[in-house]
Amino acid sequence: MRGLHVAKVSDRVTATDFAAVLSEAFGFPQDICEAEFVDKAFWREEAYASVSYYHDKPASVSSVIIVDQILYVGLVATRPAFRNKGLSYETNYLLLEEAMAETGIRRAALHATDAGRPIYEKLGFRPVMTIAGFGF
Repeated sequence: MRGLHVAKVSDRVTATDFAAVLSEAFGFPQDICEAEFVDKAFWREEAYASVSYYHDKPASVSSVIIVDQILYVGLVATRPAFRNKGLSYETNYLLLEEAMAETGIRRAALHATDAGRPIYEKLGFRPVMTIAGFGF
């Protein structure tokens, strides 16, 4: 995709950008996101986490962690100004390819919203259950 560069979360700069995208996309406080993603080495050393830069601006993020020999996809988010451009698909495609190549694991799972469902189905995921969400 023209104008897209995907970077692995590997240093404070990419970790800060990862936190900023999550903060804006999900409405979480910036300081809480930074405490989790910038200050903890897990996201740089054990997880597969990526930031997609669209025309040099951090636009979309995703992560993959290994759970019981399954690649679990989570923390998928795109800033509102960058949605509907295919960034989430590209980010997840490249991240899953990297994780599968490095680990040899071919099974993956995730939880999705209705908004994300078309992206995940395009990536080859299929629904296996429905989960009810509650909040107050």
